[in-house]
Amino acid sequence: MVNFEIKTLGDQKDLSSLLKFLESQPLNYPNYTDWVYGVCKNDLDLGYKSAYLAFRRRALGYFLCKQVEADARGVYDQLMVDADSKQKDIHHLLRFSGFHLLFEQHLYSGNFLDYIFVKAIKQN
Repeated sequence: MVNFEIKTLGDQKDLSSLLKFLESQPLNYPNYTDWVYGVCKNDLDLGYKSAYLAFRRRALGYFLCKQVEADARGVYDQLMVDADSKQKDIHHLLRFSGFHLLFEQHLYSGNFLDYIFVKAIKQN
């Protein structure tokens, strides 16, 4: 059995850890660090976006997709996600989780193609 913990952001320490983790990811977006500490931080602070912190990696991606879907049910009709075209593991996870490729577009840079995935949320 694998032990893991999933929680929402609890305090500024959690937020700081998340932002440092995001900053360390090589996503090749222009002005990425500015986005992390500007747009992303502000959206989280204002409650416009939510974040989950997960500790341990084994099979968490699918679980987290399902958790986000459960939390969004009754609030939103669909979920949309973008991923760099080179992130094949993320594409596989999203398709496995029921997302469908909606379109391809250069969202953040003319040099890097992004895939936009969508999933309709079944209402109870």
